[in-house]
Amino acid sequence: MTRSITQDPARVLAALVTHLRPDWDVPGILKAIYAAKDRGDAFRVAHAALYAAETPTNRTPAVIALTGEHWARGRDVGAGDTRFERCDVPGDAHRSFPKGRCGACRADELAADDHSPTPVPAPIPATYTGGANLVRQAAGLPIKEHP
Repeated sequence: MTRSITQDPARVLAALVTHLRPDWDVPGILKAIYAAKDRGDAFRVAHAALYAAETPTNRTPAVIALTGEHWARGRDVGAGDTRFERCDVPGDAHRSFPKGRCGACRADELAADDHSPTPVPAPIPATYTGGANLVRQAAGLPIKEHP
């Protein structure tokens, strides 16, 4: 844990939560924040308080200090976004992309491509054209001549 929430940030957080949930009073929010301060660092407590306020079925701010989904959704500082697995290629350009669909990796691939044109396909062998013409003839279609 980095830093637990202190009095001034707790008051600011309580003001924000009461702004979002006018039916919750500041003293009740502060009490719940102080009761929850040992559950995680300041970021985790703030996330939990905001997520708890977001849920309309939570009737009182006391739920902030209780175990629930609002604690599972929060994360510690530096933990990063957990919505997808990040690209594991080192470098700042790759950190914000999902693994397997990394735009920076695709850009690296395109930069490494020598942009040489693809070779012209080989002519169709005569044995293939003969068979194709037999099928055309059986279907009543015109016969094609291939070089």
